[in-house]
Amino acid sequence: MSADVLAALWGLAAAFAWGSGDFAGGLATRRSGELTVMRVSSVIGLVFLVALALIRGSPLPSVRDALLGVAGGAFGVIGLITLYRALATGQMSLVAPITAVVANTVAVTVSALTEGVPGMLKWVGFILAAFGVWLLSRPEGTVRLSSSALVLSLIAGVTFGGIFSVTAQFSKADVSWSIVALRFTTVILIFAIIAFRRGVPALPKALLPYVAVAGICDSLGNVFFALAGQAGRLDVSAVSSSLYPAFTLFLAVIVLRERLQGWQLFGAALCLISIGLIVV
Repeated sequence: MSADVLAALWGLAAAFAWGSGDFAGGLATRRSGELTVMRVSSVIGLVFLVALALIRGSPLPSVRDALLGVAGGAFGVIGLITLYRALATGQMSLVAPITAVVANTVAVTVSALTEGVPGMLKWVGFILAAFGVWLLSRPEGTVRLSSSALVLSLIAGVTFGGIFSVTAQFSKADVSWSIVALRFTTVILIFAIIAFRRGVPALPKALLPYVAVAGICDSLGNVFFALAGQAGRLDVSAVSSSLYPAFTLFLAVIVLRERLQGWQLFGAALCLISIGLIVV
């Protein structure tokens, strides 16, 4: 199996985890504030990662990897706060693809600067993936995105692109504790923000299952993406993992009984074709 194929497979695993987490986190945020959701989900995600590292008997990370994890955690706090706030506006169908396309653009740019410009087929695959995600998430009729949701989506996209770029730089070793460092930084910063705001409302017990899914899936997505970055090029890893809005949409179809339109099915086909092109 080639490095790009392996990177794409791990990237798709990350996309599934992130898409599931965004769906659950977005639903919870509509009934509670984003900081309330993040406070609980980040702790659950941290406990999950620590347990995973202990079960695996993973070695402690190098200082370099630990610092990269801290940087990724800082990006993650900004990204999740802005993403959840944007999703809570009720315009999930536009927020998710904008965030994904911007994050993808940042990662592809960084990859071109650090790993060299990819081949023509990969560029075509990148473009088809972005267009496919947009079609998948495009709402029926005319929907206008508010200026505040647009700004939040752009900020979330840039910070997620930063996470892609940082996480892909982990050394070729067990990444478990490096991801713990990332998540621990996220938890510390979230609680610092909450303290600055003098607390947030308690999470309704009915939302705990959604928040737990969001925290665990977000952590798993980080692990899968780190493995993708170790396996192959950053741009391949980032583009394949940026398909997470597709999984968010499919969950909306299954759970919320939303119906897929013709252009969405065409977008799904483009996403499948794009994966084939970027692994060539």
